[in-house]
Amino acid sequence: MSKWFGGVRAVNDVSFTLEEGAILGVMGPNGSGKTTLFNLIAGALRPDGGHIRLRGTDIAGMPPHRVCARGIARTFQLVRPFRELTARENVLVGRLYGRQHGSTAQAVTESDRLLRLVGLEERATVPAMHLTLVDRALEAYFSPERLSGMKIREKIRSLVWHRLEIMAPAREAVRRALAILAMPQNVPLAFRIGWRTADLMWRTAGDTSTDFNHYTKRMTLGAVYGSTLLVWLDDQSEGWTETAAFLDRRIDDVMRFEKFKAEWRGSSERLSISRFLGRLRYPPR
Repeated sequence: MSKWFGGVRAVNDVSFTLEEGAILGVMGPNGSGKTTLFNLIAGALRPDGGHIRLRGTDIAGMPPHRVCARGIARTFQLVRPFRELTARENVLVGRLYGRQHGSTAQAVTESDRLLRLVGLEERATVPAMHLTLVDRALEAYFSPERLSGMKIREKIRSLVWHRLEIMAPAREAVRRALAILAMPQNVPLAFRIGWRTADLMWRTAGDTSTDFNHYTKRMTLGAVYGSTLLVWLDDQSEGWTETAAFLDRRIDDVMRFEKFKAEWRGSSERLSISRFLGRLRYPPR
């Protein structure tokens, strides 16, 4: 099959056969036409040349819902579940949509098998809006009473560290998620997620700033957390000692900078732009 976009040939005479139950990987750099290929097969795009045959029937050009009803569908890197439905109900939608055979009981059994496959069996009845539980678990653990006796450095370190502990059972999933977010088209989303994460940790720590510090605090913590997360993913040391040491160094660096900034603000020798320009115009004799 082939597909053109103006003068650009995105898919150039691609041909392959895929047997039922087989797994085929498609590799290539950004812009090589991988997504276009999937969109052609799933019906989101119509090919400019060639055929797509499913069990002998040419499905090229069929709308996506008809292709899906025949058993072909594509998934997306960024999921958009039905927020009000449970995890099981979300899977059931995909399992039952367009199917003219099989009972609901069989569909539920198959859905539970799929949930078990991805480690969501225990959360089958949880609404999709609550499946991102890291933030909720973090807020639940750090009650005002728990944080009351901590200094700010200890609060931030504890928040970052406990977040890593919460994510530990899904460490490989975190690695895959970061790989997806690192793709150029997903970078804006990655920044938004990083900002929300840093904002939650600061708010949990009791920060109520509304001036410029509100933004600098979150930018700084986002950088500390992001770099620590990358170290943690490859840390094979016992008890994540390498990650702990890295986190402590980063926080110490930030604390030294904040101390320097506070001293500079309180100094009488602070830089004055008007005084500096005046000295340029009227140099001392």
